Amino acid sequence: MKHSCLFIFMVLLILSGCSPASSIDENLTQSVLDHHWETFINNYLEGVMEDYTEESILITPNGTYMGLEEIRQNFVNAFKAFPAGQATLTLKESLAVKDIGYIL
Repeated sequence: MKHSCLFIFMVLLILSGCSPASSIDENLTQSVLDHHWETFINNYLEGVMEDYTEESILITPNGTYMGLEEIRQNFVNAFKAFPAGQATLTLKESLAVKDIGYIL
C-alpha cells in the first residue's frame, strides 16, 4: 500500500574538518544534503549515517538528537514509519548555509 506523506525534518550538520566560518564550503554542505536525501528515501541507514559525526545535531519536529547513537535511533524509527517502496516522500526544499543544512 502506498502512502503519500510529507516528512519534515531539519538537519543541522556540523561537518568534520570545517574550521573558520570563512572557509566553509556551502557547495560541500549542499552535496552532503543531496547524499542524505538519496540515502534517506532508499532507507539506507549506513549511507545516512555517513553524513553525521559525533558532534552532529539533528533537529526534527519530534525532537533534537545529538551524537551518532541518538541520530541513528531516530533514523531506525523513521525508516519503520516510512518504509522504502511503501511511502512517497517529496523534497520541498533543500538549503545549505555555511555548515548548516535544512531539508523540508
